[in-house]
Amino acid sequence: MAHSSPVEASQQGHAGNQARFSIWVFFSYFVILVIALFFRTCDLGQFITVDESDFWIQRSVTWLHAIQELRWADTAISPHPGVTTMWLGVGGLFLRDNLSRLGWLTDPSFQSQLALLQLPVGFVNGLAVLFGYELLRRLYGCWSAFLAAIFWATDPFTIAFQRVLHTDGLAATGVTISILAACLYWYRDRRLMWLMISGSAAAWAVLSKSTGLVAVPIVGLIAISAVYVSRSPTSDRLRLVRPMLVWVGAAVLTSLVLWPALWADPVRTLNLLRVGIDAEGARPHELGNFFLGREDLAPGVLFYPVALVLRSTPWVLIGICMLPWGLRRMSIPQQRVVALLALTVIVFVLCLSPFPKKFNRYLVPVSPMVAILAAIGIAQVSARLWDSAALRPYTRPYQRLAPALGVAMLTLLSVATIQSWHPYAIAYFNPLFGGAQAGADTFQIGWGEGMEQAASWLNQQPDITGVLIASTRKSTLQPYLVHGAQAIEPPGAEQFPVHTGYAVIYVRDAQVRPWSPFDSLLQQMPLHTVMIHGVAYAWIYQVPPPVEHALPVVFGDLVKLRGYTLNRSVSNEASITLFWEPQHNPNHDLAVFLHVLDPHGVRVAQVDIPISSTVLQPGMYPQTQIPLANVDTQIECCYSYLIGVYNPADGARLPIPADVAADPSLTGAYALLLPVQ
Repeated sequence: MAHSSPVEASQQGHAGNQARFSIWVFFSYFVILVIALFFRTCDLGQFITVDESDFWIQRSVTWLHAIQELRWADTAISPHPGVTTMWLGVGGLFLRDNLSRLGWLTDPSFQSQLALLQLPVGFVNGLAVLFGYELLRRLYGCWSAFLAAIFWATDPFTIAFQRVLHTDGLAATGVTISILAACLYWYRDRRLMWLMISGSAAAWAVLSKSTGLVAVPIVGLIAISAVYVSRSPTSDRLRLVRPMLVWVGAAVLTSLVLWPALWADPVRTLNLLRVGIDAEGARPHELGNFFLGREDLAPGVLFYPVALVLRSTPWVLIGICMLPWGLRRMSIPQQRVVALLALTVIVFVLCLSPFPKKFNRYLVPVSPMVAILAAIGIAQVSARLWDSAALRPYTRPYQRLAPALGVAMLTLLSVATIQSWHPYAIAYFNPLFGGAQAGADTFQIGWGEGMEQAASWLNQQPDITGVLIASTRKSTLQPYLVHGAQAIEPPGAEQFPVHTGYAVIYVRDAQVRPWSPFDSLLQQMPLHTVMIHGVAYAWIYQVPPPVEHALPVVFGDLVKLRGYTLNRSVSNEASITLFWEPQHNPNHDLAVFLHVLDPHGVRVAQVDIPISSTVLQPGMYPQTQIPLANVDTQIECCYSYLIGVYNPADGARLPIPADVAADPSLTGAYALLLPVQ
């Protein structure tokens, strides 16, 4: 057998290491892609957010019509400006319409159609995580980059807003890619490709939401720090201008291509953005706000720091705390990247804090950076401890295995966490501080999630298509109701409209006290409560039907009579309808009797009607219609109508207060005389 030389053996070993490295790199990209796309595209359409229903779906339709009809100036639609949102919404519309035309859309439900509208958003944001991983690998190497991408791909706060047709998640993608690509260009790889990607991503961020402007000064600071902090000659420092011109050119070109209104009618478009900043940020939200357990129209400077903590995962907080200790192990360029990412988060929070209108989702544009910083902190401190002199004798045999095991453990932990909240990542709050309940006690929650569960419960009610459903959030409830069911959002009034059978109060409205007549229901027992991770998100009430003659009497502490209505007819066929309000569930059926006495006290009619225990639930308002056969109801003041409630199992009547009970000699004890006229 021929023996290879030491040089050949070394070359073969190096080739083997390269092959294994390539396999690992390919596998790491595959894992990142699968995780990022899965949680951003799986189970879409489960619920519709308020802004999707009220704004972005219709804005996408308007955008499509403007593009099709070459009305470029009419693409100035939203002050956010939401350009990328509307482009991706158009992609969803195109996908939905073509799948329907080809007959491939076999499920015509609203959930299926909404999923197709949201799909391009989730897909683009998922691919951005993969591209971010490429940038991070070039900046920090494999393990730190992989863990950072995993934290980014599985961050519940980020995912929640990167799978809906909205602006914040897309702005997060643009800001993060822009800053990472700028760091790569000025600190590691001076290829114009990265510079142009950074400029285009910054334009993407700003066109998604005006808060994406935070990328502009940060990129400028990156360029200045790379040129002027270095010891390069003055002639090299003058090269700052040319790259910045390329960056600005890429940003401007991207903006002009994506937003035709910028060149078709620039004055009107820029004025729209100015008005949007004033209207959207400089004034409190017209529907109120909630912070630290109370209604607060303009929360103070604590709002966003508290939101950062409560919206983060436990390991992100740990990583942020470890980050200062990990800086020593990094190179100077890597330290600068960390400093600039941290500065972006700080500047963003400081810029948002003065505005009175605050929601914790406004932090989403910098949430990937927080996750990246935490991952770098964990990876660098772990490597530093592993290489320490005290542990080196014990860790040397596991130098290659340990990083993989550590990253694998954190990956599984991150995936398990987001999976446990899926598809309600929007409801996530840090379990170290009380989880979802702490979030509900601190911030105004609820953006539409849970209303599809309320609709599902209502769809099972037998009378759902025969009554109106009043709701504080009609737009997120109606799409999930069965055909024929109608939701309304009544304006402030003392009573609900006629024929209103059910009312749904949503959590964000309950936190700031809903308007009349919904506020009258808060002291009543709901028929059903929608729960998400232990927090009540919607309360369904049965609206008490109107009563012609009020007569409140409680029978045996079990059921309350609210009143009655005498239904007369021209054919002398009449009935009495009794209106009940259960106080407690009796766990067995009841029955109501009606005795009709003539003027001489002789019983001329008797009717017994069973009442099922299934309708005797607190919060329900059952009715009992009793026919009055062979009774001339047109003759006033001739008949006496007495009712009572009893247990059909033994005939025992439920007691009523003595001051309202009729004379026992008429028809026995515990009978109530109805003053029918």
